Amino acid sequence: MRNKKNKHFSTNRIWLVIIGVTILRAIVLTQTSLVPDETYYWDWSRFLSFGYFDHPPMIAWLTYLSTAVLGDTLAGIKTVPLVGGLGISIVLYFLGRRFLESESGIILLILLGNFTLVFAIGGLILTPDIPMVFFWSLALLFAYEALFKGNDRAWPGLGVAIGLGLLSKYLFVHFGLALFLVIILGKNHSKLLRSWKPWTTLIIAFLIYLPNIIWNMQNDWISYRFQLGHGSHDPDFWRRLQYFSEYVGSQVGLLSPLVFITLILATFFILKHIRSDNRLLFLLVFTYVPWLFFAYISWSRRVEANWPAPAMMTAIILVVWYWEKSKENKGLRRFIHSGILFSFFTTLIITTHSLFPFLPIEPQRDRTYEARGWKSLTAQVYQLRKQVDPTLKLPLCANSYQLTSLLAYYNPDQPRTFALNVDSRLNHYALLAQRAEALQDTFLFVEELQKGRLDRKYQKVFRYYEMKKFVDRELTPSYYKWYGIYKVVLNPESYKKIVTQAGFE
Repeated sequence: MRNKKNKHFSTNRIWLVIIGVTILRAIVLTQTSLVPDETYYWDWSRFLSFGYFDHPPMIAWLTYLSTAVLGDTLAGIKTVPLVGGLGISIVLYFLGRRFLESESGIILLILLGNFTLVFAIGGLILTPDIPMVFFWSLALLFAYEALFKGNDRAWPGLGVAIGLGLLSKYLFVHFGLALFLVIILGKNHSKLLRSWKPWTTLIIAFLIYLPNIIWNMQNDWISYRFQLGHGSHDPDFWRRLQYFSEYVGSQVGLLSPLVFITLILATFFILKHIRSDNRLLFLLVFTYVPWLFFAYISWSRRVEANWPAPAMMTAIILVVWYWEKSKENKGLRRFIHSGILFSFFTTLIITTHSLFPFLPIEPQRDRTYEARGWKSLTAQVYQLRKQVDPTLKLPLCANSYQLTSLLAYYNPDQPRTFALNVDSRLNHYALLAQRAEALQDTFLFVEELQKGRLDRKYQKVFRYYEMKKFVDRELTPSYYKWYGIYKVVLNPESYKKIVTQAGFE
């Protein structure tokens, strides 16, 4: 898979590509706005912990560090995906040197790692996927060195990368499963299980991850229970078929259809030659373990498109590796070139639309509108707060974690806000100790209106509610969403139910 040509790579050109891509990403990031999940993770960083309801703590820790330096600003929050993307590109370069034969192949790998849709759009947003994909890539590098180079020092490094990956997202457990399969299936690797090396990795990873285990134990395993019960098993066959089809379609779309076909062709080619090189098995296993796991899960429940994101790392290595191998087949080479160009063009169109909407998509169905209109909405909320509560003492609440965190971030005083979670999924706000005191008396409540009125479900929850003001969120010059600001008091039964939602008083 490698030859001596690797020693003659022009590293200067490769580093220029990495730096250029990072500068371009930084420019794009300055034009973006925060989506609701980003303000949610930012809000986590204001109360550091070894665990959170939804995820492990890494994203909160990184956001805390970046905002401590740059402030609670767009730059402070977006620095995490920017630096994370740079780190992923650097690790991709070193991985590419171990699998690819040409400088152009490595440059193509770095470009695919930044401009394939899943990384181009996902890499602009503060999510736990950013550190997870970075540590996954780093762990791949250590695993390669340990398995194929016989580097004993790589095993402890692998343990550190896996431990930090588990602190980023629980789905990192798939890395351990894939590594185990590579060891037992690979030629001459199974004997490693009788040595100290993989067990050192396991112990180090466990010790690094242990604080999150302790936190979950102290909190009734709530994060694990949430993740394991995320979504419900649908008994209807046609609905399950729909979930599965959506999952497959999302993965094809995120990688790009022609690039995905190239990956399948590469997979069949490798299966014919897999016995000749364990490194081919390495790439296949780390690509298909996450994909096949979620394909199985998607047959019973809806799977988010980004969940198997780490599989894309080895997937694009496989695509570029196959591109190098196909240099004698001009027809196949043209097909792969067309697929890569189509991927880049699609990413350019969608990224441009997310910044400057121009595609004829209805606002109600356009996911890019999730980031629009929040500044003007919260400015109106803040003005109302000053009118009805000059000292700004009344707690500010919403129902969903999205609106709750947006109100916290965009209000100039960045108050501690609380979510009611009435008929909505639980989140970390249910664990806040201050929540019980904040909701026991009068508070301000902001909620999107349905046909100009407050949803009827809240009439059963509130003992008293008084509309103070209508406010609007402008998505386009001709399309608005309307919200109401209410002064409310919970009825006793609802109060008790809400403050004990997660089993905590």
